Amino acid sequence: MPIPTGKKHLNTFLIKCIDLRKITIQAHDWIDNGKLQFIFLAKSSFNLQLKCTEFLKMLRKMAVGPYQANSYIMGCDKTREGLVIDPGDEVLRIVEEISRNSLKIRYILITHGHIDHIGAAKELRDITKAPVLIHSLDAPALNFPPDGHLQDGQKIEVGHYSISAIHTPGHSPGGMCFYAPGAVFTGDTLFAGSIGRTDFVGGNHQQLIEGVIKKIFPLGDDIRVYPGHGPATTVGRERLTNPFFRMTQAH
Repeated sequence: MPIPTGKKHLNTFLIKCIDLRKITIQAHDWIDNGKLQFIFLAKSSFNLQLKCTEFLKMLRKMAVGPYQANSYIMGCDKTREGLVIDPGDEVLRIVEEISRNSLKIRYILITHGHIDHIGAAKELRDITKAPVLIHSLDAPALNFPPDGHLQDGQKIEVGHYSISAIHTPGHSPGGMCFYAPGAVFTGDTLFAGSIGRTDFVGGNHQQLIEGVIKKIFPLGDDIRVYPGHGPATTVGRERLTNPFFRMTQAH
């Protein structure tokens, strides 16, 4: 769960002009209520193209359980393959959303082994037959043997897309983030305006800070951050305004 700071999240619409001669505009329009995410690429020399990236187009965010942990469902629009990140509770809601989008779930990915992020993992595995993957250091938190252990730098292929696993301990020893095209799913490592608690058993504040600075911030300021609780943000916004990193950079 996040460390509260009282900051209010504001949705943003970012437009970046990449090449004025080619009139190339990249615009990110996110709808943070968990319905859709679109990335539009407009290019012209009298030739305007509109492209919606299939993978993140099918992103769904669901706040589940008493702690309102974010569970994410993603899919490839062309192959209908998908994955679920952190099925913490309310497995029937998650399954209904999967069925509504006609997805075949290939993987269940766990960012860390706290109950609000793993509570429905076994039920979802039983229903979808998809393997549950978690870092070995957090695997003991499961009440069943996982189907595989995540490693830093591991690539997970779903449809036409590749997701990269990033080990970011601190909130828990086996904390993981997942980098997909245009977005990173940070679990309880990084939030909008805050970071995850490190006062749990196995927590390490310095590890968490270093992991974000060395592994998440270099992904790029425009990368969308989807955390384990609360609203989405961007890498750039957190790098510049998150008080935990402003304090670090000040030193």
